[in-house]
Amino acid sequence: MIVGTAMAAESLQGPGFVMMVLTALGLLTLASVPIDIGDPADRVVLTVIGAVGSAQALPMTIGYFAEHAAVATGLVVWSVAGGLVFVASRKLVRSPIATEIIGGVALVAGAAITGVQSVAFATLFGSATAAALIALGTQPGRVLLSLFGSLGLLVNVPWAIRHFFPGEGRVPLLILASGAVIVLVAVWLARMSGRLRRELRH
Repeated sequence: MIVGTAMAAESLQGPGFVMMVLTALGLLTLASVPIDIGDPADRVVLTVIGAVGSAQALPMTIGYFAEHAAVATGLVVWSVAGGLVFVASRKLVRSPIATEIIGGVALVAGAAITGVQSVAFATLFGSATAAALIALGTQPGRVLLSLFGSLGLLVNVPWAIRHFFPGEGRVPLLILASGAVIVLVAVWLARMSGRLRRELRH
């Protein structure tokens, strides 16, 4: 199935890439849902093939569509990532922590992808996403989201300053803001370290 969709993508890039992504994600979905699909080895095979297919298909698909419609592509990635975070929070998959990690990374990445078309939108949207992730991370059992929110701030705050404050005069502001964000993130993560160990252990 993966090879077939890859061959189709050679001549029909848009539809072929979409079909390849859907096929790979479909295999991962079968492997992750908490239902009996047969022998445990079947789940392992589906996971490996789905992961390899996703690693091949996602970058090509995102790159292809982002070239012409980066904001729409980024919003699609962001929306799918939000769905993964929601599914993980409801424990609807066999590996909620892994699903939440993938979703958190994809949320930050989805906001960043929009920057190919609009840096202003990407930095504002990314900063808002990061703040929302940090807020969600304060809830019990959701501490991992704080890590991704902190990552989002570290990426988007300096990026926003570079965009909205052009010229040589921005350098002191960039250094000051970046340093402040790093200090705040370090303090925040230090306060969250106990929760992080406790929640991941459970």
